[in-house]
Amino acid sequence: MDFHTDGNDYFPDDFNGPLIAAALTVEFIGALVANGIVLIATLIQYKSFKVPSTMLFTSLIIIHLIISVLFVLLWIISAASEEWIYGTTIEQKIAACTFHGCVLNYGIWIIFGTITAISVDRCIFIVKPNFYKKFMKPKVTLTLIALIWVVALILDTASLYGFGEVAYGEYGACVPRFEGEIIYVVITITLVIMKICIIIVTSIWTYCFTRKFIQEHSQLADDVYVSRNRRLIGIFCAMLIG
Repeated sequence: MDFHTDGNDYFPDDFNGPLIAAALTVEFIGALVANGIVLIATLIQYKSFKVPSTMLFTSLIIIHLIISVLFVLLWIISAASEEWIYGTTIEQKIAACTFHGCVLNYGIWIIFGTITAISVDRCIFIVKPNFYKKFMKPKVTLTLIALIWVVALILDTASLYGFGEVAYGEYGACVPRFEGEIIYVVITITLVIMKICIIIVTSIWTYCFTRKFIQEHSQLADDVYVSRNRRLIGIFCAMLIG
């Protein structure tokens, strides 16, 4: 990572810092308001914290807020200034840049892991309700959340052990790069593929089970059932894409 005295050297000639900062500000405010409202609503209904799905969603909301405050907000200020203003010495700038990139990488790993856990939680809740009621206790969910955050931290700090680095991007943000780090890239791709497969399998399993359940217990007319069936397909396709 190389910082020069003139921070403008890092930006392309056609870079419009204030414009990018304005666009990021809209995204920042939207994320802050949306996640803040949901978090406040969850805190008001404090009894819902005993529900595993609520605990997982709360973890997801918290990491989104952390990314918004510690990554997007710093990025907005950097883009608006059109230079990396954090730190007075080269060492301080590098340390701040490393922290900035690690926040993004950490958040991505937690989000991916939590979405996978939510998909599994939803599947077990629908397909195996009795097992879910006995097994998915608040302590189990808290342990799962803690495991996701710890594993994400281990993967996030790979650059500190010589696997890749956090580099200053051309648009004012610091991002992790792992060029030439074959082992780390293979591990990352393997984990990503595994999580994607889990999400797809559990979503399809949940859809098939729900569709079969509705078909077996529906006492409505055929046209009504077809309408509900199509709606069910649409819902699960949206959930799978999301």
